[in-house]
Amino acid sequence: MPFDPPNVGGWPTGGAWLTTSAAQARIKLAESLAKAADLKALSAQSVSQRPAYVAAMLGVDAWTARTQGVLSSAASDPAELLTLALAAPEYIVSR
Repeated sequence: MPFDPPNVGGWPTGGAWLTTSAAQARIKLAESLAKAADLKALSAQSVSQRPAYVAAMLGVDAWTARTQGVLSSAASDPAELLTLALAAPEYIVSR
């Protein structure tokens, strides 16, 4: 449950975040959030600038080349771009 860790130590680390069911849950949550978001500011950016804009919006310093490629290929669809960015490793492990 977001904002409700099981104890004062937070959530468990390790393999629990790396399962296929956890990945599917993260993608479904990201998709729901992207569909509910106001994407006008993202849509106003040029398609080539959208991955960098969403990185700044999410507080991600930089995308890896692999993630940048995936995000660039989805940049014409702001909701898909945001979904992928929210599920990207760089965002998941960001501080």
